[in-house]
Amino acid sequence: MYFKEAGVTGTFKMKVDGGLYLTLSLTVDRWYDSMFTGEYSLSLTTRWGYTIGDIPRDSYKRISYVLTDEERARYSKEENPNVKDLWWDGMDEADVNSFLEIVELTYKRFSSDSDLVQRIRQSNDAKLLAKLSQETIDCVIKGEFAQNLECQLDKEIDFIPFEWFKAAETVLKQNGSTLNEAGMIVLASDAYRRSVLDGCVEMKRGKTSSVSKAVAENVVAEKAITPKEKKKIEDVARRKIGKRYGFKQSSWSNWMIKDGFFFYVSHVDFGNVSFYAKPCYYDDLIWNDVKRENWNCPDSYRAIASYAPAFLLFKRDIPLIKNNDFTMENCEMVWNKVFKCLQEQMETFLSKNPDVESFTLEDNDSVCLSENVDLARMLEMLYRKRYGDALAFAISLIEKGENGGRTWVYGDSTKSIYDYIVDCCRSHLAHA
Repeated sequence: MYFKEAGVTGTFKMKVDGGLYLTLSLTVDRWYDSMFTGEYSLSLTTRWGYTIGDIPRDSYKRISYVLTDEERARYSKEENPNVKDLWWDGMDEADVNSFLEIVELTYKRFSSDSDLVQRIRQSNDAKLLAKLSQETIDCVIKGEFAQNLECQLDKEIDFIPFEWFKAAETVLKQNGSTLNEAGMIVLASDAYRRSVLDGCVEMKRGKTSSVSKAVAENVVAEKAITPKEKKKIEDVARRKIGKRYGFKQSSWSNWMIKDGFFFYVSHVDFGNVSFYAKPCYYDDLIWNDVKRENWNCPDSYRAIASYAPAFLLFKRDIPLIKNNDFTMENCEMVWNKVFKCLQEQMETFLSKNPDVESFTLEDNDSVCLSENVDLARMLEMLYRKRYGDALAFAISLIEKGENGGRTWVYGDSTKSIYDYIVDCCRSHLAHA
């Protein structure tokens, strides 16, 4: 059953044997909107990817890691047989069919792993979450909610009725648990989804917006330019104008290194553009110290294969060009305006940050960090050899169940970017 879930592209959940719940979540690539992969999560609750405390890390696993080596080789497009992480193109019917075949092949295998199921059942943290969830369900049935509720919402989230949020806050108060809006929402959502899957309540659905009108308005005349032709013209125009302003181009990204900073344009579809900046040492530390991959790759990989956060300097919609006017000349005119704005933004940034050595987050509250501010803080600590501070900070985040948004799966275990930072700091301190 599909459930709308804030912050996730799509989650499909089912109840499996023994009162466990299996989630299939879809993850869209951060750079290519049509590329996606999927993960399984098996739990006593419907929480997705929740592996805090003693909950088994391998209860959350990429689908491709449930395949045998022989099966993976059959479905993989990778030339390197050691690459186990598979991605699919949502615009390619054959790819989508391949993904569905793999789901059909693996979901029972994953959810019926007797050793994994036993370890999940033995987890005290998993049993506590299930207990809180059941108490929330019971509270909704009784309709007896605490007075003076503090964390209630102004509007429903994910089509979940208000009484579930009231019940969740009531249960958290009764158990003396930490009370905040985020925790209340997670508990309410889980209890509601469990009740739906258990057949106790009927799921409330929102209206599905029709796209027929939008499609009709964008139907082009006969002999219109094809999407492939448009993409080719746009790429050539972007490369030509970007080069004029000193930018190099790699796939969807245009980039430049200046004064120790990496500037790059994120552009996937003709319609919007984002411009980012970050110290080059962010990437250098992750590649060569934290993860110790000793990367010897082109600088363009700082944009297309980096794990480091960056500052958003500029984001703007690009004026759309109608099909009949989609010419090289018109594309160049649009991109000339874009790169002129980008150059101005870059010059303004460098005027405020002329020295990358003294660059700090605290001095840059006027620009927006695109992703993980905690990771950026730790990278600055590592750069200044404050290994003790970075270690303490990373451990505190891991204890809160955070992983930095980046995890790598190796066999039956996972390791987050914060885990790597802990290892890095301990190594430096041991050799100090």
